[in-house]
Amino acid sequence: MSNTDFSREPLQVVEIIQPLCSRVFGTSPCLAVGDKCWNTDKTCKFITALDLSDSIAIRFVSPAANRVLDEAGAFQPSAAIPALLAVDTAPTVLNVAGGDDNMSPLGVRAVANVAIKDFPFNDVGLDPYLADRSYDPITQGSFWTKWLARNPFHTGYILNIYDGYFGQSLDEMIRREYSIEKIDASRSQVRIVAKDILRKVTDTEVTAPRLSPGSLAANITNAAASLQVAGAIPADYPASGRIRINNEIIAYTGRALSGSNVEFTGLTRGQLNTEAAAHNQFDRVQEVLSYEAEPYSDIIYDLLVTY
Repeated sequence: MSNTDFSREPLQVVEIIQPLCSRVFGTSPCLAVGDKCWNTDKTCKFITALDLSDSIAIRFVSPAANRVLDEAGAFQPSAAIPALLAVDTAPTVLNVAGGDDNMSPLGVRAVANVAIKDFPFNDVGLDPYLADRSYDPITQGSFWTKWLARNPFHTGYILNIYDGYFGQSLDEMIRREYSIEKIDASRSQVRIVAKDILRKVTDTEVTAPRLSPGSLAANITNAAASLQVAGAIPADYPASGRIRINNEIIAYTGRALSGSNVEFTGLTRGQLNTEAAAHNQFDRVQEVLSYEAEPYSDIIYDLLVTY
């Protein structure tokens, strides 16, 4: 190993991916008039045309790292804002097979705490209509007072932390992706708390599968080969799959409209280590989400995208 392998200088970059509206102010389909927005959801003046399909990457480095490099293709710290004060991260701890009763089924999520100082800012690069403003933005508040006012719905924004060395491109650095949970502002700085992307499936307001609306239309025995559900339509349940009534999980091969009820046919009772039992009218009939021999990456993708 050469001496240069030991002399490489570490570089850390924090990046916030801010969604932006793809529309142009006052140009169809955006028919807004008056003072121009900042292409964010909060500042939008013609909400029916809002399209947050664009984004901008705002990068921060420590003041000491803010300098130009000569290496071709290398990330240029001088292109980032030299305001990063501190980064503290804790890794994900998985709860394999739910073995620890003191942890959630998905374990402990990775957490990042980032401190970035506040500073006067001229809005260059962040205000798409800067040339049309009648004021000097450097006199109109600080970076974070303006950014938070324009992006109050920042929970869920992506925050990336890159760890590498001077002379590397961002693609060559180690990237850890987080989802912003909150930003606390003080007079001189902000503190950002972000969790790994699995926060989207551990959020207490998210359930998978969604709550099913149906309930039993009549009593059933522990050997019934079909059942009917009231208060639902066929689209509320998959064409085949599993349902749960009280503590029993039941597989079915067909479901269709029967009068005003949904009828489930081809029942196999007592699935997934549950016992077949009799159930009463009005007992809830809940769709069951289960994965069998699926890679964990596919499961996570399904939870994030579908639910």
